[in-house]
Amino acid sequence: MERHNREFVTAVFKATTNLAELYDQILQTVKESPQLPAADFLDALGLGVYDTGGGSLAYAIFNPDGEHIYVTDNSGQALPDAIGDSWVGLYGPDDSQAVKGYFP
Repeated sequence: MERHNREFVTAVFKATTNLAELYDQILQTVKESPQLPAADFLDALGLGVYDTGGGSLAYAIFNPDGEHIYVTDNSGQALPDAIGDSWVGLYGPDDSQAVKGYFP
C-alpha cells in the first residue's frame, strides 16, 4: 500500500486499508460538505496525486492487492477543486470496472 501526502510517498508493506469504508467516508463528505477543498481533505486521508495515463490525474490510494480508489473531477481526467465536484470510484485489482462508483 502506498501512503501519500504532499510532502512524501511511503510504501507500507503487508498493510491494507479498508477501502470500502474509506470510499463511504469520502462519499459522505462529498454530499455533506461539497465546498470543502478536495486537496486538503483527500491528503489527510492518505490519497495522493496519481497519473492515470494519457495526461489524466486522480487522487488515489492503493492496497497491495491492487484494489484502489480514484477521485477525479466530473471530467474523469483532472483533480477536483472542491470535494463536491468529485467522481469517486472504488476499483478491484484489475481496474476494468468500478466495484462502487459515484458518478453523478
